[in-house]
Amino acid sequence: MTCKEGNFNFKDKTVVVTGSSRGLGKEIALAFSKAGANLVLGSRSLDQLHRVAEEIKKEGGRALPLEVDVTDRESVKAFADKAWEEFGRVDVLINNAGVIYRAPATELSEEQWDETIDINLKGTFLCSQAVGQKMVETGSGKIISIASDKAFVGYPGRAAYCASKGGIVMLTKALAVEWAPYNVHVNAVAPTYVETEMTRDILNDPENYREITRAIPMNRVSKPHELFGAIMLLASDASSFITGHILMVDGGLTAW
Repeated sequence: MTCKEGNFNFKDKTVVVTGSSRGLGKEIALAFSKAGANLVLGSRSLDQLHRVAEEIKKEGGRALPLEVDVTDRESVKAFADKAWEEFGRVDVLINNAGVIYRAPATELSEEQWDETIDINLKGTFLCSQAVGQKMVETGSGKIISIASDKAFVGYPGRAAYCASKGGIVMLTKALAVEWAPYNVHVNAVAPTYVETEMTRDILNDPENYREITRAIPMNRVSKPHELFGAIMLLASDASSFITGHILMVDGGLTAW
């Protein structure tokens, strides 16, 4: 079954993707567009969002680029309201916006800690709250957050990032339990390193690549398209009895 057939057909559905101006968020948005969805693109980088929207429109899709600061409640509320105004519904929210600082815990600044928690964890909550409220009112919806293998495995130099992604895991479970009676499914996907423009510098260093893949039984990192099946499963009707689940896409890293 391809993403354009059966349960993986998103024609006329509306998908919101935060952090979609580049990297993994952009790739996720493009994949949903190819599967027939209308896209609402969110980021602080509006110029880059417009370029992604144009790419989608050239392929015959529909995309609404909107500037949003996921750490600001009013900005997020306006973002969610505009999505509903444009398309009349939101079927899927992908919480992808995130940031990472690589520094020893003894050197990590308070500002870096605060920014990481604010964007990764608070941002995921605020977007889930704003969109989830409307989903609860309408009685349906899918929320999928991008967690990480680092929510389960401690990494040196990633204290704030690990903490933020661990928080996303428990937030996912809490929202899933609270909103299950309203047919709103809340799940997460937890990848390991993914080859995108944002990770290229790290992965292009042979020593870094060897160190990263040493802990992955499949002995490599993920390509963006290898996450699409997991994300689209959780976004589709095929996952109608799945909620509160964290789907690992990590090449076996957490199976050790």
